[in-house]
Amino acid sequence: MINDRPRQGRATGSANERMRQALGCFDAKSRCICGHLGDGPKSEHHGLTGHKRCKHSWCDCEQFTWAHFTPAVEAVIEALGEE
Repeated sequence: MINDRPRQGRATGSANERMRQALGCFDAKSRCICGHLGDGPKSEHHGLTGHKRCKHSWCDCEQFTWAHFTPAVEAVIEALGEE
């Protein structure tokens, strides 16, 4: 079996489609360097895509900067890579 695991954060072909389907159920997939969620309905950043300043008044984050996926999303990505 050929390993079609996404490389360097990018998925191609059937792996890309499987990942989209698997991750579609998450309300948030990524975290900002400030530690707050940055996408989806539960985003803690302003803007339609959640990529503006943080909504928490005590946080000085002015713009979402991707740091990593949430642990739940990391688990899905890992499982897809093992298929």
